Amino acid sequence: MDEFSLINQWFNCSQLQPHTQHIILGNGDDCAVIDVPEGCLLAQSIDTYIAEKHFPKNAPAKLIAIRTLSASLSDLAATGAEPHSFSVAISLPEADQNWLQPFSEGLALLAQKYNITLIGGDTTCGPLCLSFHVQGFVPAKKILTRSGAKPGDRIFVSGTLGNGAGALPLVLSGKLWQLDVSDREQQEENCLLKAYYAPQPQFVLGRWLSDNGVRTAIDISDGLLADLGHILTSSQTGATLDINTIPLSSSLLNSYGLQEARDFALTGGDDYQLCFCWPKQKIFPEGCPVSVTEIGVITDRQGIIDTKGKRYAPQGFNHFSCPGL
Repeated sequence: MDEFSLINQWFNCSQLQPHTQHIILGNGDDCAVIDVPEGCLLAQSIDTYIAEKHFPKNAPAKLIAIRTLSASLSDLAATGAEPHSFSVAISLPEADQNWLQPFSEGLALLAQKYNITLIGGDTTCGPLCLSFHVQGFVPAKKILTRSGAKPGDRIFVSGTLGNGAGALPLVLSGKLWQLDVSDREQQEENCLLKAYYAPQPQFVLGRWLSDNGVRTAIDISDGLLADLGHILTSSQTGATLDINTIPLSSSLLNSYGLQEARDFALTGGDDYQLCFCWPKQKIFPEGCPVSVTEIGVITDRQGIIDTKGKRYAPQGFNHFSCPGL
């Protein structure tokens, strides 16, 4: 199968084009051309995922697709954007239809879930590697960035942290996320595996924050300390954290205990929850669409400390110093 046959068979299906709004030229032309709605800006992000660094090469292709595209979409959620479309560049050792079919199905599942359209990409022969370019629209005056934190702002995170990192030993042992398990221990493992293989981009929360006057947020992909550190660096501020309030799931606690679970939450990464700064002068309103937890406050003293004065380095996953899987 040549490159163009591969694209036509697996990436030109209707399931990957759930809408054509604002798309002047899409998949199949030399370039995609997008018409940006009036009053909006185009938010874009690109991520590359390498087999055995970001996912197990022998994992099911459908789960690889869900994990990698979901992680890429999370960047859009952190800006308050509405997702619109994506491109994918794939390096494959061979044009294996038994791999391409479930991979395409995984992409289509997310395309339908988030109403995003595949508008282009590239394929080449080589070691397994995926690059996703995602884009969405955000109202011009409602962008969430890393640089707006001010002393006195309250720090929140969504959901629970550490599950994705807690899943990694299970992933390395070959365990996979399953839709339905009955055994209690397997259910707890499955909760962690779901966080790794099917992370949930926080689009609803991102838009709610944007509409309610928040201007500072980041998605937690490399670990809370590392990603909060990006906010602090960009905003030239510091933070005091109440470590005891960091939300941990019962599955993570039951599997590892408090200290290891907390370490996963602080530095493990792969959470794809949002960390955001609520302006100090604003009352937190009712109606937040997801569970969020207040964990600290922005200060004018640079660095991260806890309520007992212990200092924390902004450490987490680093592509050049961490080995990956």
